[in-house]
Amino acid sequence: MVANRSGLSNKVAVVKHRNSRHKIFRLGYTTALNRRLTKISKYLSFILRHHPEKIGLKLDADRWANLDELVRKANSSGKSITLEQVKDVVAMNERKIFVLSDDGLRIRCT
Repeated sequence: MVANRSGLSNKVAVVKHRNSRHKIFRLGYTTALNRRLTKISKYLSFILRHHPEKIGLKLDADRWANLDELVRKANSSGKSITLEQVKDVVAMNERKIFVLSDDGLRIRCT
């Protein structure tokens, strides 16, 4: 158990799966946030890797998308995401499948 800045504790449970990988689940107040970011991550992967046209997004030749345009078009397509949430997904993704450009204005899926 680890105390954070707010004084609340994060409880961590490690569960062994049949494929011998361990999954770490945070219990408590961070669970809803983690679930939300996971959904956003899956959505971003779907859009950036497979179907940018579903929201009318244009990728450049190197498969970079404008970050503001991505958020705007996702919201206009019915997904409620913010620029901050997208940046959190990029920062927290363990597999590092999302990359922000050096200027922070573009995103792509590796």
